[in-house]
Amino acid sequence: MSNFEDSGSIVLQPNDLIGFEFEFNAATVPGGKGGIPYGRTIASHTEVVYDNDTGTDVTSDIMDGTATISGEIITVIFKYPVVNTNGRYKITFFLVLDNGWVRQKDFDLIYARTN
Repeated sequence: MSNFEDSGSIVLQPNDLIGFEFEFNAATVPGGKGGIPYGRTIASHTEVVYDNDTGTDVTSDIMDGTATISGEIITVIFKYPVVNTNGRYKITFFLVLDNGWVRQKDFDLIYARTN
């Protein structure tokens, strides 16, 4: 498994099934930097994968099942797409925090290619 903050990119090739961890650390002080605000936790989450060229939702073609969460880490299993093969993709995380706030986080360095 790889980590969101130091990953660079995700490259999917035919027959791939890759687990990838995205970590959303809370800020360590009020007003500090973090994936989510200080003192908050993730209550629920939803992920959508888009084709970068068309903006089309391709979640079921790229994700294998539903993402899971443990603390501040969301694990997504990616697979090589059957329908929209070679291309660039973006995953958008919709994080609902314990106070009801919603945070959107994007990761757009997902590539599918045959070589």
